[in-house]
Amino acid sequence: MQSKTITHPSSRAVASLVAQVGFASWMLCVPPAVASPAGAAAAALALPAGCGSATATSARRIAAAAGKGAAFEASALRIQLPLDATGHPPSFAAAALHVASHGAETGPEALERASTAAGASLLIALTGTGRSKCPADALQAASYPVVDGLLRGGGYLATWQDVALRGTAGHVLARRMQLRLDGAGGAAADAPVHMTLSLDGITGTLTPPTLLPEHLSVSATLPASSLPTLLSAAGGAAPDARIPVTIDDISMSRGSATLHGTGTANAAATPQDSSAEIHLVAHAFDALVNEAALQDMTRVHAALFLSRLMARQAGANLEWQLKYGAGLLSVNDVPIPLR
Repeated sequence: MQSKTITHPSSRAVASLVAQVGFASWMLCVPPAVASPAGAAAAALALPAGCGSATATSARRIAAAAGKGAAFEASALRIQLPLDATGHPPSFAAAALHVASHGAETGPEALERASTAAGASLLIALTGTGRSKCPADALQAASYPVVDGLLRGGGYLATWQDVALRGTAGHVLARRMQLRLDGAGGAAADAPVHMTLSLDGITGTLTPPTLLPEHLSVSATLPASSLPTLLSAAGGAAPDARIPVTIDDISMSRGSATLHGTGTANAAATPQDSSAEIHLVAHAFDALVNEAALQDMTRVHAALFLSRLMARQAGANLEWQLKYGAGLLSVNDVPIPLR
């Protein structure tokens, strides 16, 4: 869904983040309510058969009480896919997870199912696992209670602490990942859902080397009815999905460099089938170009340098108009090869 040449995160990666934004965990500071007994031993979480495994310790399923929504929280969350071609299982982990609803009657068990299914979908998409054995209907079914809550005008908040995503290309860490998901209300299937995801303290090592943003936030709007399809598409189980997304804001920063974007997109299961039009504005972009050169990241430096040459100057900022579709990218109306 996003610019590859300028920002370097893959379009599928950002689309998957939005997918997890839609269904993973939603955090709300809820005082203790009626909770199931907590245990220190790792226990299996609800995850559709064939998707992999999900475990956590100290899992608590908190019933709604005193005007507060239900919640699910756990420590030492770990989602692991089946072995990949190299014999290493891709994994997603977080030291702590808190998921909660507000203004919706979604129960704690439904929050657990939605968050674990979404975590598996994110992991499948970000690690390039492709078509998985996760059944599309099971992934979609996990999100139906959440969609119902959004159509009723409810919302969800979530936070993951000390996140680690590991795959064959390396690992990405984040000190915190936080999400807000709100429904506008209305029974129509195309009623809008507003999502905001932010990641702070991003670090990691990837092959080939790249410059990761230190902070990333994405705000988007899409029809409530498309959320189940987006979840299964991110997991590689809905190859024919086409989902309209309004990109309200993309914000990335690394050191003094910042990047903001707005636009529209049609998200699909693969970047080749997706399309997007995005307007990007960067400040202190030369700092990224220089950093890539100093770190001997030849390919990254070349891409950033080319992006710099193609930019339009707007005062102290640089601007790009990106169009992506049918596997082709154009920057300010100039076609760019992606291979």
